[in-house]
Amino acid sequence: GASAYGLLFHLEVTASTVGRMAKAFRHELLQEAIDEHQLSDKLPARLESLGQTAVKVLGRWAQLALKPPPQYGRT
Repeated sequence: GASAYGLLFHLEVTASTVGRMAKAFRHELLQEAIDEHQLSDKLPARLESLGQTAVKVLGRWAQLALKPPPQYGRT
């Protein structure tokens, strides 16, 4: 299309990754009054949902990437 969007996201995140991030950014969690244990309690459901989103997003991206490029200027 006429517009492009850039996104930064981590669809590949795992429970291990979240644990490392929580330790690395503990001070930010504390500033926002987020308990590390609350994160881990909700993690399995959130990772399941994220996995489903990853399949959709990456699948659609792959479909677009495999499409032949438009032939501009050809009739």
